[in-house]
Amino acid sequence: MLRDGGATMAAGAGLVFAQDIPARVTGSNPLVVPVCGWLAGDGEAVSRIEVEVDGHPAPSLELDEPLPRGLWPARAAEVPGTARGFAGDLVLPAREPGFTHAVTLTALTRRHDRRLSTVQSVERAALPPVQPATRGLSPRIAICMAVFNPDRRAFAEQVDSIIAQGREDWICIVSDDGSNDDGRAVIDEATAGDPRFFHVRNTSNLGFYGNFEAALARVPPEVEFVALSDQDDRWYPDKLEVLADALVDGASLAYSDMRIVDDGGRVISASYWGYRRNSWTSLPLMLVANTVTGAACMMRRSLVDLLLPFPPRVGDAFHDHWIACAALATGRIEYVDRPLYDYVQHGGSIIGHCGFERPRRASGAARSPLRYLNPVNAKSLAARFTGSALAVYWHECRRIESICRNLLERADIGAGEREALEAYGRGMRSMASLVALNLRTRNSARLTDNAERRLARGYLVHELLRRRRRALH
Repeated sequence: MLRDGGATMAAGAGLVFAQDIPARVTGSNPLVVPVCGWLAGDGEAVSRIEVEVDGHPAPSLELDEPLPRGLWPARAAEVPGTARGFAGDLVLPAREPGFTHAVTLTALTRRHDRRLSTVQSVERAALPPVQPATRGLSPRIAICMAVFNPDRRAFAEQVDSIIAQGREDWICIVSDDGSNDDGRAVIDEATAGDPRFFHVRNTSNLGFYGNFEAALARVPPEVEFVALSDQDDRWYPDKLEVLADALVDGASLAYSDMRIVDDGGRVISASYWGYRRNSWTSLPLMLVANTVTGAACMMRRSLVDLLLPFPPRVGDAFHDHWIACAALATGRIEYVDRPLYDYVQHGGSIIGHCGFERPRRASGAARSPLRYLNPVNAKSLAARFTGSALAVYWHECRRIESICRNLLERADIGAGEREALEAYGRGMRSMASLVALNLRTRNSARLTDNAERRLARGYLVHELLRRRRRALH
C-alpha cells in the first residue's frame, strides 16, 4: 500500500503487483526480479516510480501499457480503469543468507510533488544441506527428486529403478512439497531401509519450480555431480553412469533422450524427438525454445552455485529452461543420443511429450483477405491479435529477459555468450535479434516452432502501444 506522510490513501489506492517481489530467496547470488503491476491512486497523474534497494538508488520503474487481463491477480479484480501500469527490474545485490533487503518504491505525482512510498522486505534464507557423512556415506552424485503426493505404485517403481543403478555412489534428496499424510507414508515406505535416501519436507507448498530450487539448495557441497528426478519415471540401470561419463571432458551439463510410455508401460514414442529437432549448442535457440528436460540431465555441482536463487517465475517458466541456459551460457552441454529412462506420460504430468506437430494450412475461408473488409471482423481480429501479442510479451518475452539479466548479473560470461544474452534481453533490440534468428535458422519450425516470430510480434505490439500511450499523455 502506498502511503503519503504516514497516512494510508483512499481505499483501492496503492501498488498492485501482478508479478510479486518475493518475500524470501535462497542463495547468495544477485537476483534480478521482474515486476509489473498497477499504481492505483486518487486520480493524480504519476510522473515516475523511484526505487531504492538497501538505501541505495536503483533504476526507476517505467510507466507502461496496462497489463492484459490474464495477468491480473485475484486481489486486483477491482483495479480502477484510471490506474497506471508500471514495469521494470529490481536488482537485489549478492548477500549472504540471513541478510534482509529493504526495497523502497516511491511514486512521484505531478501535483504538489507528492511522494507516496511503500517498503518491502526480502529475506536471504538458507536451507541446510543434507549430511551424508552422518550415515557413513561418501557420495559423488546427488539426485534431487521433487515429490508431491506420489502415486504408490509409480513412486515405488521409480525408487526401485534408482536403487538398481549400476553406480552406487549416490544419495537421493526426496524433496516433499507438503504432501498429505498418505503421501508422506508412500515416500517413507518406498525409501525405508536404504540410507542413501533423505526425505526432506518444505514448510509450505512451493510448486514444482520452487521445489526443485529447494532440493538443489540442499545438495551437499562435497558431491561432484547432481541429477534431477521426477517422482514417476523409470530409469534404466546405466543412466547415472552414462551421464557422468558424458561430463568427464568438462561439460557443464549432459542430458539424454527418453522413451515415452503410458501408465501401463506401453510405448507411445521410442524417442522424445519426433518431428521436432534437437539442439544443444546454440544459446539463442536454447533461450527461445528449451530442449533440455530436467529428469534427463546431470550437471556439475559447481553449476548449482550459479543457479541459486532461481529467477522469480514469469509465465509458465520451467526449472530446466533456466538450468539449460545457465549451463550453455557458462560452459558446454553434451547430449547422449539414446533413451536412458522411460518418461511416463499421463494426466498428472506437468508437461508431456511436446514434440512439435507438422504445420497445417488453414482453410480457404480462414486465409481469405476478404474477411478484413467486414469492420466487425477486422476489429475483432485486431483485438485478438493485440491481446495475444501482449500476453506473449508479458508471459514469454519477459521470462527470456529475466534469464538473460540474471546470468549477466551473476556470471563471468564469454564475449559470444554475453552478446547473445544482451541481444535477447533488451526490449526492441530483442525483436530485431529474434527476426534475424528466424531468418538465418534453417527449418526453424522444427527447431523452435517458429517461436521467434511470436516473440518478435509480442515485442512489437507492446512497444507500439507503449509509445501510443506516451503520445496521448
